[in-house]
Amino acid sequence: MGDLPRARGKQGSYRLFFWIVLGSCVLLLPLLFIMAKNSVDQQTRFTTELLKEKGEALIRSYEAGTRALAAHRLRPFEIQKLVTELAMQPGVDYIILTNDKGLVVADSEPFRIGGYYGIDLNMKNLPEQPKPIFRRVKNIKGADTFEVFRRVKVLGEGEGNYVIFVGLDMGPVIEAENEEIRRTVALSAVLLLAGMVGLIALFFIDRYRLTRSSLERLRLFSHYLLEHLPIGVVSINERGKITLVNAYASNLLGLSEAHVLDLSMDGVLPPALKNILTQMRQRPAIDGAEIEWISSEGKTVSIETIAQTLEDKSLVVILRDLTEVKYLRQELERSRRLAAIGSLAAGVAHEIRNPLSSIKGFATYFLEKYGVDPSARESAGIMISEIERLNGFITQLLNLARPPDLRREMVDLHHLVEDSIKVLAEDFAKKGVRVTNEVPHLTSFCDPNQMKQVFLNVLLNALEATEGGGFVSVTGEEIAENRIEIKVIDTGHGIKDEDLTRIFDPFFTTKPSGTGLGLAVVHKIMEAHEGEVRVTSTPGKGTCVILILLKEDRGPI
Repeated sequence: MGDLPRARGKQGSYRLFFWIVLGSCVLLLPLLFIMAKNSVDQQTRFTTELLKEKGEALIRSYEAGTRALAAHRLRPFEIQKLVTELAMQPGVDYIILTNDKGLVVADSEPFRIGGYYGIDLNMKNLPEQPKPIFRRVKNIKGADTFEVFRRVKVLGEGEGNYVIFVGLDMGPVIEAENEEIRRTVALSAVLLLAGMVGLIALFFIDRYRLTRSSLERLRLFSHYLLEHLPIGVVSINERGKITLVNAYASNLLGLSEAHVLDLSMDGVLPPALKNILTQMRQRPAIDGAEIEWISSEGKTVSIETIAQTLEDKSLVVILRDLTEVKYLRQELERSRRLAAIGSLAAGVAHEIRNPLSSIKGFATYFLEKYGVDPSARESAGIMISEIERLNGFITQLLNLARPPDLRREMVDLHHLVEDSIKVLAEDFAKKGVRVTNEVPHLTSFCDPNQMKQVFLNVLLNALEATEGGGFVSVTGEEIAENRIEIKVIDTGHGIKDEDLTRIFDPFFTTKPSGTGLGLAVVHKIMEAHEGEVRVTSTPGKGTCVILILLKEDRGPI
């Protein structure tokens, strides 16, 4: 569907160009016609002046000849001879001399002597003019004659006023006019054609410029799109050389985009990917093949490969990183298993709690009845202590399995941390670990009992990880609008990198007597408070637990 508007746009531009050319022709044709007419008129005026001057020259030659012969008493046959000689010049049709009544007294064609000529001019009334008069006379035998005439004086016999007619052949003039017309028409056609060619050239130059600009924009857009695609794209020509690799593919394959172009894929691509692409010789496409290899950094890389063979035998390969997807799948599966274990543990804990209550009751009864016996009293006390420890463990299981019932209020975090430290003060003192409360009087919208459990769990872990002589500090500050950050920092033995990703898993512990529920409960309570818990640690130097809390109630979301 996207091609239809472009096709209509092209048709519209060509239609517009047709009307522009037609309009230009309509405007140019009258201009060219005027130019041609002016050129022909100018040529006609030039030839007319030329013929007038030639006729005048012949008349003056006649007058000069009569004056030269006047000394010998000019006779009629001498005038006839002079007229005949003058008429023998090229381009002269005739020379006729008449009296003021039109009677021919001398003629280059002697048979016309005695006849009449020019009687239609009313020669008696012809004014004395220094310049000759001219007219165009039809000639049925050939080209028209350009006739120049005026009054002249004849000295000698028959002296008086006469009119001399000089007829000049217009054949060369007409031919020159026709040639000028042909030349003007040809020039006009050339100009019109040049104008049309110019318009067409301008149109196609403009179209070329627009097309080039569009192609450049398309190239830039394609390059930008290719470089910012969240998938890898690799192009390999028919000779097996890499012709294109985008930034995502470069990072995914551990290649340098500038250094791999025009190199053979055999020495560049991972063997697993190269083996997949080698199979393209037997089939035109590969859809969704999953492969893995070990990167130069020692990490396992999982990708999904889609490849297609083009008409020119080149390959286009699309790569999608599945490493994170597989990790998320594994985490989801692990979460499901942990949820099942948590539900099972909660059920078991609930079933165990009832018998524990009975056992504790019997232990209390034995303590009261046989308390006189020291050994019996000690045994009953140990039994009650272990039952309470087991009951605490069961309480943690139940808290982990069910959503916390929060009762939020504005709480002073300094006092809450101080109360938690007081609960464990005796334990810190016994181990020789110094603990400080550096949290300012910041208020947070939270459940004080739940948050106290969080601080107790985190402080207890810090205490257990810190040797005598070490210290644990608790700090706090506002980090953003409506956010408070509490840090519990110890100088203990730290946590290994491979264990950091599992510390919030239920039942995961590195302590011989640990339950693996402390940080899992912390994570669940912080999540219920719309907060966060993060842990950073350096083995041998210590651990920092970061708790992020809401400062105020945000209201319903």
